[in-house]
Amino acid sequence: MSHITIILSILPLLKWDIKPYNEYLAINLNFNMKTIILKTIRFITKSLETISGHLAGVWASKLFFSPRKKHTYSLNLANMKTDWVDFTSTFGYSERCKVYQAGTGPTVLLVHGWEGSAYSYSVLSEQLVNAGYRVILFDFPAHGQSSGKKTNLEELQRLIKQLSNQEQDVHAIIGHSFGAFATAYAIALDLNVKHFISISSPVNMDFIVDSLCETIGASQNTRQRLITKIEGILKAPYACASIEKNKLLSKVKGMIIHDQKDKVVPFHQAKQLSNIWPNATFVTTSGLGHSRILKDGAVIKKIIDYLN
Repeated sequence: MSHITIILSILPLLKWDIKPYNEYLAINLNFNMKTIILKTIRFITKSLETISGHLAGVWASKLFFSPRKKHTYSLNLANMKTDWVDFTSTFGYSERCKVYQAGTGPTVLLVHGWEGSAYSYSVLSEQLVNAGYRVILFDFPAHGQSSGKKTNLEELQRLIKQLSNQEQDVHAIIGHSFGAFATAYAIALDLNVKHFISISSPVNMDFIVDSLCETIGASQNTRQRLITKIEGILKAPYACASIEKNKLLSKVKGMIIHDQKDKVVPFHQAKQLSNIWPNATFVTTSGLGHSRILKDGAVIKKIIDYLN
């Protein structure tokens, strides 16, 4: 058995709770268990870097592209219909994504964050339906009810475009966290959207990659190997995926929503996004954090008021 097989076989035993993309890196275990897991992962990283830079790059890539676990909560909206979208993964595998739709009226596509699912929008989607909108949601590959064990930015932007383009008229897209980042990337690749609401989104790839590398104790060499892997998947320079490089976003009408005490994607990321996208309405909250912001009544009212 190879060194990498041995090391990777340890991962399920750790029941690791480190989420790539820093949403990603929130660990929901007690302090002692956090310490043990982090020390173990950093030990594996350093050991692999000593054995082989290539193996360390494989390890970092596995952590980066693999969600920790799937949320199995079921979305339940009135008169909801479900379907499947077939697609080919970046690596050539046939996969299926679960799609949900409900309501009548102008169409709103909701894109959840890393390690979330369509259920993340359970409250918001219900309120949108009640307000007279038709909602479409989907589970990312390797998330929720969808198939697969890993996914990436290229797949997500492709799915967002596929779901948006198959509709005659999408009134708005709402993205949370990495889902908002992926939507912005799709816009940079010519996705036509009337309104875009970005909630708790990171802005640049350096922040996303550095969040993982700092947590696992990766060296600059391992970081560069991860970046090379990302560029191979995107078939484009690494920096092109950053929202700060997005020249088309400024032409889209929209809204930025971010909590000042967000510990997952710091508030300064929202300030950067506001500078990049000056014609977007900037809504700030305090004390809602990274995820509870999706269920807050005042935030939902602002979203519906904006869409109306």
